[in-house]
Amino acid sequence: MGQGSSARVTKRAVRLPSFISFPSKTFLIGEYAVMEGAPALLVNTRPRFQFDIQYPVKKSFHPFHKDSPAGLLIEENKKVFSSVSIQYSQNYKSGFGLSGAEFNCVYLLSALFKGVSVEDIDCLDILEKYLSFVIPDLIRNPVVPVSLRSAVSVGTCTASSSSPHHTSSPRRRGSSHSIIPSGADIVSQWLGKVCIFSKPSIAESMDWPFRDLSFALIRTGENLQTWKHLENLKQKNFSQLKEISFVALEALRSSSESLFVQSIQDYRKALEEESLIHPSTTKILQELDSHPEILAAKGCGAMGAEVISVFFRKDAKNLNFLKNYNCISGLQSLDQGVLVNYDKR
Repeated sequence: MGQGSSARVTKRAVRLPSFISFPSKTFLIGEYAVMEGAPALLVNTRPRFQFDIQYPVKKSFHPFHKDSPAGLLIEENKKVFSSVSIQYSQNYKSGFGLSGAEFNCVYLLSALFKGVSVEDIDCLDILEKYLSFVIPDLIRNPVVPVSLRSAVSVGTCTASSSSPHHTSSPRRRGSSHSIIPSGADIVSQWLGKVCIFSKPSIAESMDWPFRDLSFALIRTGENLQTWKHLENLKQKNFSQLKEISFVALEALRSSSESLFVQSIQDYRKALEEESLIHPSTTKILQELDSHPEILAAKGCGAMGAEVISVFFRKDAKNLNFLKNYNCISGLQSLDQGVLVNYDKR
C-alpha cells in the first residue's frame, strides 16, 4: 500500500451450516491398548448425531454441559458463539460417541468463524485441542518433553509428525498411573467408515475389507462414564491387548477374515483376564456363545459395558435370535464421517 493511501477493512460475513452431523462410533478392537500406542479399529455407523445450527440469533443456546470439552471450547470462544444456537435434532441417549460428536461440532463451528474451510481442518489440531481440555496437565506439565503434535500424527488428515521417535505416555500430575484417553473416537467420527487409529502413528479411513464377514452392534442398556472409569482405573498390564491389536490390524489390511475373528476372540479373553468386562456384558456374551452362527463376540469400549459387537457370516441363515437384543446398528449402517449441510430447511 503506497504512502498516504488508505483502505477500508471489511469483515467477511461468516456463513454457518444449517446442520452438522457425525456418525456413531464403536471400538471393535483396541480399547485400552490404544492408550499405550497400539492401533485401535473403530467403526462409524448410523444412527448419526445431528446438530441444528441457527446464526445469527439474539440469544445463544447450546445443550452441552459447561464442563464438557464442547462446553469448555464454547466458553473459550464465547464472543463468537454469543449469537449461535446449537440444538440436537432429537433427544439422543449418551454413548456411541455423543460427547465426541459434540466437541467435533463446536470445533468445526469455531474453525469456520476463523475462516478455515471444512476441507482444511486438520484432525491433529482437533485432537490436540480436545486433549488439552480432557488432560490439561498434559499440555502444561514440564516433565513432558514434547507437545501433543509430536506425540500424535494423523496422516490421512494432512497432519504429519515432526518427531521421528515414539514418545512415552505422559503421567498425569497427582495421578498414580498414566492411563490417559487416546482421542481415537474424536478422529474416528471425523473420518468415518472403518477407522484405524494409532498413536503415535497414523489414522485412516477405509471400507469394510471382508467379503464374507458381517457384524451387528448390540446396545446393552448400561451406561458407563468413560472419563470416570479411566480416572479410577488401576494400572493394568496391556501388553497382551497391544499385541493382539497389531495382529487385528494385520488381518484388516490383508482382508483375512479368519485372523480377524481369532483376534476378536483373543482380545475378549485378554479383557476378561484383566477384569475389564462389565458383569452384564459377560452374561449377554455367554448367551451369544450358545449360538453356533456367532463366530465371535466381545464388549466394546470401556468395560465393554454399553455395546457388544457380534460377528457372523453374511450368508448366515439362523440369526433370528438377535431380535431378542437391541441391535441398533451393523455393517449395513457403516457411514461417512463429518457431514455439513448449508441448505435452508
